[in-house]
Amino acid sequence: MGLLAGSTVLLLTIIWGTCVIVGKCDIEDSIALDSTDTRGFHLTGSGVSTDIWTSYAARIMIISVIPFLIVQLPQILHSTSGRHLAVLIGFVVSVCLLISYCLYQIFQPWIQKRKLEYIKHKHVIVGLLRHLKMRSLGRLLNDDGTPNKEVIKKLFATIDENKDGHLTHGEMTALVVGIQFEEIDLEHDDAVRRIMADFDTSRNQLIDEEEFVTGVCRWLQAAGRSRAPAGDAGSHTVKFLSDFHTETKREHDLIDVGGHGDEVSEGVENAKWISIKA
Repeated sequence: MGLLAGSTVLLLTIIWGTCVIVGKCDIEDSIALDSTDTRGFHLTGSGVSTDIWTSYAARIMIISVIPFLIVQLPQILHSTSGRHLAVLIGFVVSVCLLISYCLYQIFQPWIQKRKLEYIKHKHVIVGLLRHLKMRSLGRLLNDDGTPNKEVIKKLFATIDENKDGHLTHGEMTALVVGIQFEEIDLEHDDAVRRIMADFDTSRNQLIDEEEFVTGVCRWLQAAGRSRAPAGDAGSHTVKFLSDFHTETKREHDLIDVGGHGDEVSEGVENAKWISIKA
């Protein structure tokens, strides 16, 4: 119980607090304005905004501290007679919260859904980078391991069929139509939607050269963080793509997408299997 409470307090204070301080932006109408920080440390006008599921997760973490607080009550009140009773009550509350959380995951399996979405996104990264590597007119990485922006710009020029300086949804569809997304049921339209959402920072339904280069560089760096620590793959073989793919497959197997992805996506259609997993 102490370990659970300690880890919860750590996440809620140090890690989340650091994220709020480092990532804070100006807030207008409860929405953070990206890359805008003019108000400094303002109680209501500065901070971060999150999706509703992250907010739910924070509330669950706060509730999980309740048994720890119950056990600490006799110590706070300097009472010795009620310690055993406080421990018993804390134990009962812990069991009830555990059962409640399992039931919550059965009927609201949003954590599994988010994991599945994350795995699909990583499959898109692997598939696109491998495809770009095959089509590139040079190495995607320089000798020092940094992205080769000149080669990426040449790739953009070859993908931009009408040479208007922008990639449309149709041009991106033509790019990914030959990609085989292994071990996961992912439509090409879904892959294009994910690429557009990640690359199109201007939100004009078009990807210009700068957005394309920035997006590919960001994905290369994300894949590079999965490089095996033993030895340097170098820029010639781009072995880290294989390491990244291996990591993605491992995460894919942990949530058993291949065998039970439909149950995760459909919610409570197979409550028995979700109950076993919970």
